[in-house]
Amino acid sequence: MNRGTDTLLADLLELARAQRAALGEGKLEEAMELAEERRVIVEGISIFERGSPVRPAAGKMAVGSAGGRVCSRENRRKAIGEILSVDRDISEAIRAAMSDTAAKLDGIDKLKRYFRNTAARGTAGKISVTA
Repeated sequence: MNRGTDTLLADLLELARAQRAALGEGKLEEAMELAEERRVIVEGISIFERGSPVRPAAGKMAVGSAGGRVCSRENRRKAIGEILSVDRDISEAIRAAMSDTAAKLDGIDKLKRYFRNTAARGTAGKISVTA
C-alpha cells in the first residue's frame, strides 16, 4: 500500500468508528448513510491500488480528509479487522431490526384476523392489546 491508500484506509476507519457510535446510539439509519461514504473511500483505495491518479468524487466527507495514516502492516491489519467488526455489528443490527419489524407485522396480522372473525360472527368481544 502507498501513502494515499494509507490515508484512505484511515478515513475508512474513521467512518467505521462513526458508524459504530451511531449504532451505539440506536441510529441504524445514520450508520447506513455512512456506508455510502465508505463505498466512495473503498473506490478510492481501488483507484490508488491500480495506480490511477484519479480520485473518486467524495460524498459529505472529502476523501483523504482524516489526514491520518495507518502505515505499518500490523496497523493496517488491525484497522481492517476493526472495520470488518463494524460491518458485522451493522449486519446484526439490521437482522434485529428486521426481526422486530416481522414481529410487529405478525401482531398486526393477528389483530386483523381477530377483527375480521369478530365482525363475521357479529359478536363483540373484549381484546387486550399491549405494545
